[in-house]
This record gives sequence, structure tokens and C-alpha cells, in this order.
Amino acid sequence: MSSKPYVCISCAGDYPKEYCLELYDGREYCRDNAEQAEEPQVLSFDPDLTEEKEEKVLKDPVSAGRKRAAVIYKIEPGQICDWAWKKHAGGGIYPIVGCTGRPASHIHHGPDKSTLNNERSNISLVCEFCHNRWHVANDKTYTTKRPEDNSAWLPDDKGGIHIIHKLSDMQVATKQEILMNELLIPEGGKDVR
Repeated sequence: MSSKPYVCISCAGDYPKEYCLELYDGREYCRDNAEQAEEPQVLSFDPDLTEEKEEKVLKDPVSAGRKRAAVIYKIEPGQICDWAWKKHAGGGIYPIVGCTGRPASHIHHGPDKSTLNNERSNISLVCEFCHNRWHVANDKTYTTKRPEDNSAWLPDDKGGIHIIHKLSDMQVATKQEILMNELLIPEGGKDVR
């Protein structure tokens, strides 16, 4: 792996060539070396990569999908949980009641747990509290093994007995619903009901 060519402090400060510290030590002008150095190849993320191509390219599709989501949906400092003050949050068979506005810290895929499904309709930027609660309530409904190619992975609706809620099913919760829910669920997200 090549490193960035050295440029002395004088040249970095745009002083004239005669002030180059490399010339002072009898070496070549450091700016000439820097300009001749090959620019490193920058690898970029192609958000338009199709699932067909992904199957051929990705060695670890689960990890690749998570990394892609982190590039597309950056959690900014001060950003609060997408599920704050919401009921029916997170989708799935057992949506949860959201929090009181904790800081977002997790990129959640769901109700389709395929990390290659990075559509905004399947992504939530959530706090640890809500994220843990949703997984405790819903992980048991994913009765099949995650597909090796990381294709769609939805909860088992038991032949239509259960409704699989979408993220768009969220509604605004009342203050009472949120506070009652928080009183029943201690930090860490394990439901005590």
C-alpha cells in the first residue's frame, strides 16, 4: 500500500521553490515528487448495484448490506429515534410503542430483515432501547433460517393468521401511552408484562 508522498512544511505552505527543505538537504524538490506520484484509486459505493450483481460480487451479503446502510443513512449527532412518540413502531407482527426521544444509535432493517433491502420503507434509525425491545418482541416470528444470499426474510405470518405491519403503519402515540409503556419496560428493553 503506497503512502502519500512527503511534502516539506515550506512547500506545504506554498513558499517559493528555493525554500524547499529537501533541496536544502541536497535531495530533489519535494513538490516534483508529489506531482508525479500516482493518485490513489478511490473505491466508491455504487448505490445502484442491482441484486443480480450483488449475488455475484458480495462474499458476505449480510455485512455488505449493513455497511451500505451505514453509508446511505448516517446517524447525525443529536438525531433522535425514528420511533420516538410512535405506536405500532417498527412493523413486523408485534410492533412496539416507541420511546420518549432517545438518541438514535442503530440502523434497523425491518420488517424485512434482509440487510440488502435498504429502501427507506424498510430502514429505521432507532435508539438502543427501542431496537432491543423490537427484537425481543419479534425475533421469535422469524421461524426460517436467514437466506444465505440475504434475500427477503420476513416473519412467519402462520398462513395469514398474523398481520405483518409495515413501517408506514406507525401512528402518533399519546403521552400516556408512551409513559405507561416506559414504566412497564425497564432499561435494556426486556418487557416485564
